[in-house]
Amino acid sequence: MQGIDAGVNIRTVEALAPVLKTSKAWLLGEDDSPQERYDARIPFFDIAELPDRRQEFMAGKIEAANAARTVRVPASKGDVVATRLDDHSMSHVIPKHSIVLIDMSRTILEKQGIYAVSVGGGGVVLRAYEDNPDRFVPSSVIGGFKSYFDMRAIEVIGRAVAIYKEI
Repeated sequence: MQGIDAGVNIRTVEALAPVLKTSKAWLLGEDDSPQERYDARIPFFDIAELPDRRQEFMAGKIEAANAARTVRVPASKGDVVATRLDDHSMSHVIPKHSIVLIDMSRTILEKQGIYAVSVGGGGVVLRAYEDNPDRFVPSSVIGGFKSYFDMRAIEVIGRAVAIYKEI
């Protein structure tokens, strides 16, 4: 698309460039290579690793460059790591095998937020928070996934902030 030739106002192009994570020159067709549209790589961990990795990550001991595995996703804010949901426990909102971005700095519970929670015994799950009564519940098209009511036995790892489904 040649921005000027297409009749697009230059102010519109200037406003769109940062939103699209590219340059004004690229949108105008003056540069044939788009700017990097992705943030630096972010750490990717198995869901069971999140409780231990959260402490290291929040203490600044893990950087994306030093993580064993990383993923590239659109720019994100916060202390974000990636994991994969390998079951159907949240299939109404998160398809099985999706990559889920978890912001480990967001542990304050918000109604209907989806959180990675450590439920004891090494188990880590993704569940939706409900506040009446306080509990973490699955959101699945398949029955049989457990809800968690004992808030004293749960450690909130972080809030899910985005999902990506590989196709």
